[in-house]
Amino acid sequence: MIATILPSSTTFHAVEYNERKVAKGQAVLLEMKNFGYVGAADSYTPEQLQQYLIDYSARNEHIRKAQFHVAISCRGHEYSQEQLLDIAHQYLHEMGYDDEGQPLLIYAHNDTDNNHLHIITSRVNPNGQKIDHNHERIRSQEAINKIVGEDEELRADLFLKEALGYKFNSLSQFKAIMEASGYECFERDGNLEIARGGRVRTKITKDDLIAGFSTIDDKESYKRRRQLGAIIKKYRNMVSSRGELSNIMQKKFGVSLVFFGLKDKPYGYMIVDHHKQAVYKGGCVLSIKQLQHFMSEEERINKVELYVDAMLEDNPRMIAYELNRMLWRQYGTRIAKGRFKLLGGGEVALSDNVQKVLKFNFMLRRVQAFFPTNETERDILCHIWKIENPHLIYIEPHNKPNNGFAVEMLNNLAVSTEKQDLEVALKENHLAIFKQGDQYYCVDFIHRCIFNLVSEGIDFKALLPALQELRPMAARRTHPSNGLLNNVLSHHTSASNRNAEWEVGSNGGYEVDGEWKLKR
Repeated sequence: MIATILPSSTTFHAVEYNERKVAKGQAVLLEMKNFGYVGAADSYTPEQLQQYLIDYSARNEHIRKAQFHVAISCRGHEYSQEQLLDIAHQYLHEMGYDDEGQPLLIYAHNDTDNNHLHIITSRVNPNGQKIDHNHERIRSQEAINKIVGEDEELRADLFLKEALGYKFNSLSQFKAIMEASGYECFERDGNLEIARGGRVRTKITKDDLIAGFSTIDDKESYKRRRQLGAIIKKYRNMVSSRGELSNIMQKKFGVSLVFFGLKDKPYGYMIVDHHKQAVYKGGCVLSIKQLQHFMSEEERINKVELYVDAMLEDNPRMIAYELNRMLWRQYGTRIAKGRFKLLGGGEVALSDNVQKVLKFNFMLRRVQAFFPTNETERDILCHIWKIENPHLIYIEPHNKPNNGFAVEMLNNLAVSTEKQDLEVALKENHLAIFKQGDQYYCVDFIHRCIFNLVSEGIDFKALLPALQELRPMAARRTHPSNGLLNNVLSHHTSASNRNAEWEVGSNGGYEVDGEWKLKR
């Protein structure tokens, strides 16, 4: 058991961090106390929680960084969330943060292998006094040691109490609950002795255990057992061993798989569902033979590649971001830099055809995001991204470009910037000017818009040193291909084998990011 005091803050940024985890499904708010009008509302925002803590802490103007943020974690699932919550309250009492009226947020995280909580409160007490912080890191660990530290008997008693709240109907099922958390169980003299590290830590009479048996209704548990069976089969197809499967089930779903028999050849298993606090016979969910039917790495690679091909055949304009959402749900992998990585396996390169298709689709999507309103704008954008068939881009004649920033910037540059600095200023603001025929157009790469300078009343003559003559469009070349991707690759670009770039003036300037550079 470890208590880690995290950095202080004037803005209580820990609230934003934890609420972002909640939004991603990686955490849950277990407790919120003493938040006045915010806590009484039906809904709240992270900003409201932060502001309340800032306002509360302002009663002591001498404390600049009032945030007290601590993480309490245990080894694996040694303690449940409920047990950690009880420990957190004892910890706050020992550290002096439990006065009546003290605002408190406690979050439980599920994004690591170890159960852990995050506690957020203020270093100011309800009377406006600063809570003692002298030697707090030493006192923090002393508090944890006092609560559970080296007291293995107390730890075992806590978990025994928790385990008795599960639904089980046999001694073997109860043993599975204890073994899932690292305890060994022995029957002796009418008792079930519970040991760890070679020593008995606690015990309970078999009669008391039998009295706690509860019948698990098959109809009531049918839906959950089917759900668990589907989950196990899905992740079984992503890994190559029982150990990897057990780790995933424990980490992602709070489900322990407890096997019986020889280590290399178990004859059966139990499923300990910590989330529902129930135990199921493994055979009622998925037979041990089915559970151990792992695919080879070659089979898994082939399955992912066939899936990618099928998705692109179904939607030839799909980009990697969209494909990754489905790949992650189905196979627990994502495409990055032209490769994907198997769970528990190595990295695999995508075929050249698939990489070209995804790159080309990304370029199309980037161009379409500018919503060109006429053929000239479309042709300029296609020239920038080296797309040889402009007709693949839809024209949006009624689109109103988001060009306010660019218009203001160009007007300022036209009257206030030295001519030799124009090119630098344009690049710094991610703008470029192109000439098509006798007309000049500006492309704003940040706000994704393109517009005619004359139509916006911009004095383009003052910007002449920065203007670039567009090269004639290259004739469209066809790229022969075969297989199911033929229909996609029939519209490829001349920049298919290198990063697409465009230049301002005589110097290279602005790189068009490949899709692998997108933040996931």
